[in-house]
Amino acid sequence: MNLSFIRYLKYRNIQDRITYLKWYNFIERSQWWTMEENDNYQWNKVKQLLEYAYDNIPYYKELFIKLGATPNDIKTWSDFRKIPYLTKEIVREKSDDLIPRNIKKSKLRYHTTGGSTGIPLGFYKLREEQMIEHAFMFHQWGRVGYKETSKRVILKAQPLKNNKLFIKFRFTNDWFMSSRLLSKEYIKQYVVFLNHIKPEFFHVHPSCFFKFTQLLIASKLNLNFYPKAVLCGSEPVFDYQRDLFEKIYKTRVYTWLGLAEGTTLAGECEYSKSFHVWPQYSYVELVDKNDMPVNKKGLVGAIIGTNLKSLDTPFIRYKSEDLATLGSNKCNLCGRNHMIFDTIEGRKQDVIIMADGGELLVALIPHMIAHEFNNALNGIKMMQIIQEVKGEILIKFSITNDFNKADEAKIRAIIKSACHDQLSVKFEYSDDFIRSKSGKRILFIQKIKNIN
Repeated sequence: MNLSFIRYLKYRNIQDRITYLKWYNFIERSQWWTMEENDNYQWNKVKQLLEYAYDNIPYYKELFIKLGATPNDIKTWSDFRKIPYLTKEIVREKSDDLIPRNIKKSKLRYHTTGGSTGIPLGFYKLREEQMIEHAFMFHQWGRVGYKETSKRVILKAQPLKNNKLFIKFRFTNDWFMSSRLLSKEYIKQYVVFLNHIKPEFFHVHPSCFFKFTQLLIASKLNLNFYPKAVLCGSEPVFDYQRDLFEKIYKTRVYTWLGLAEGTTLAGECEYSKSFHVWPQYSYVELVDKNDMPVNKKGLVGAIIGTNLKSLDTPFIRYKSEDLATLGSNKCNLCGRNHMIFDTIEGRKQDVIIMADGGELLVALIPHMIAHEFNNALNGIKMMQIIQEVKGEILIKFSITNDFNKADEAKIRAIIKSACHDQLSVKFEYSDDFIRSKSGKRILFIQKIKNIN
């Protein structure tokens, strides 16, 4: 037996596998629950969550004291909706107070997310949450034929070390395909390799896969296989992209909404483009501009989510900056009794154009900074990135006294290294930011026209 495989079979990985299978089987059974079963499950989970948070998490203990209440006073969904929202700002300011006191910090993993409209956000999760996430995602992809053993090529907006085109993941049928070398010079090598492995699924950032598809068409080369589906995540897939993918690859394009904070997961139905919100994953609300519940089909609201898949690191009534259009509460095509989003808005993540014409997913800028600075991000209140000229960006910061302006050089070096010196950065400090008409914060403003 391969020595590396023996090392892989260690206790931690066995526990991960047990967690994954437990949740996958639970999702399989519960996806067809009645509305009453879904509601009972969510209510019982919310009650457990509130009691746990009150007993173990300082932020929520203090919050209930300020409200003059205890979890026992929450007797209806109407009572629950009186709990104030958790926001990105609160998570940043109260990050230590959101850590459960009954769990050693060393057992938690620090996660960061750049988000599509805000600044980097850091928070803690248990290791097991990653396995639970996999169970939901893989089950969801199963709607278009995905299996755990399926051959998958992943194409996201990040390069590989040593300018490699592909790397193979150990112990899986997954390959990672570099986005950095997508060009006329290398397209033939990509095609030769893909024709050799014949992946069943492409798992992609739509903007990267669109560029690959354009190069494929221009080169007049052909793939000698058709994938079972194109899985589009991390950014919205636009109609022009979806249409092209389905035309060229003659397959289904499948997408979903997933928040790194773990408060919402909604995936397309196998029979339509509507998004089914997983009731076992979280309790989700939509609210209008006046914070009133959105309960009429066709109306748009802000997504409020409460994670149910893990009680140890709870986000209760977390208000993201994502918007959705409410559909019905049952799908007549597949039969699932799930809340349905007809459309999802507010997730636009454009690309930055580098000096050599290469593209960088804008959300990677906050991610790079978050990875390097970790908890030091508390000094940044807001960030906005503006591009007017190819190969240059302006980053505007609103900061607190905790931010050291000397960190500019570090941030510039991080971006320079990641972009192979193809992107220069200027900085500006201000509290004056461009917002959408609805007042929504905007991370990126692209002023270069006719990008494609």
